[in-house]
Amino acid sequence: MTRELTLLEGQTLFQQGDKAERMYVIRSGKIKLVKSKMGQSVVLSYLGEGEFLGEMAIITNSLRSCCAIATEDTVLQVYERERFEEMLANNAGIAARIIEGLAVRLEKTTERLMEPVTLLEAE
Repeated sequence: MTRELTLLEGQTLFQQGDKAERMYVIRSGKIKLVKSKMGQSVVLSYLGEGEFLGEMAIITNSLRSCCAIATEDTVLQVYERERFEEMLANNAGIAARIIEGLAVRLEKTTERLMEPVTLLEAE
């Protein structure tokens, strides 16, 4: 069973370090993912309609690795851990979409990590 959740602009969906019990699909609106460490905060990405979040901590059985904040009024479809795991086990299409989404995020992160190196090498 799933449910909808509405966040107003500026509301936090989850905090870095929270226990992960749900994953979300953005039906409308935008979410900003922010990672904090040693007093510094970095925006990891902005997610929009049709994108998903919260799956990584469920898959790895870890705490939330970042904070998720609505940057505008946002409607989310909420999947409890058990339902999400059931969908992955029983639907190859959904599992493939999750894997594809994780791969795209990894590629983007790798590109961002390489930017400072490229700038330093050019000098």
